Amino acid sequence: MGKESKLREKIANDFWYGFQNTLQIISIYPEVQEIIINLTYNYDEYECSNQEETKIFTPDHKAFFKFECKNKDCIYGGFNISNEIFNLINSKQESQEGKLICNGYQDYESFVTKNYHCYCELDYKIVIKYKIENKGS
Repeated sequence: MGKESKLREKIANDFWYGFQNTLQIISIYPEVQEIIINLTYNYDEYECSNQEETKIFTPDHKAFFKFECKNKDCIYGGFNISNEIFNLINSKQESQEGKLICNGYQDYESFVTKNYHCYCELDYKIVIKYKIENKGS
């Protein structure tokens, strides 16, 4: 196994380990009923340009809000919107839109030379639906 393959395997294992060791949404955010995340990836050099995805998280899902870069050659890239979600819920807000830029390396050779970051873009919209409190009679 070459150096690039070993590195890619390590990155994949680290990602999976992070997912496995994340608590469920209900454990961290018991007031949340649903988190809806609309993702649009843009990267001119690859076929991922303007790819859209919608992710729906319910209380039984893991509170893991990291997404891999759509540039299949990217090294140490990806997008993490955990802080955005935490801040939204902490301030009791219902939605937020934003943009993130992948800071990984465009490919293995760029990683080795520490040149050419990926710069794949992610436009996101987060919608938080909260549980309705039962005030009783």
